[in-house]
Amino acid sequence: MISNQVLQNTIEGIKEISRLDICVMDAEGREIVSTADVFADAAMWIGCIFATVSVILALISGAILKKG
Repeated sequence: MISNQVLQNTIEGIKEISRLDICVMDAEGREIVSTADVFADAAMWIGCIFATVSVILALISGAILKKG
């Protein structure tokens, strides 16, 4: 697809500037484009990341509610 090619070119440019590998994923955690093969297994980690963020946000909101 042309849009994927545009995304790929864009993240390659960002990688050149930042010297970091980048991966763009869809909402379900599927890789759209990336600058390295290390992201191939990233989908299995997405659930862990979302769960961790959810817990952190719950802790923060609980602390805010107790303060208020």
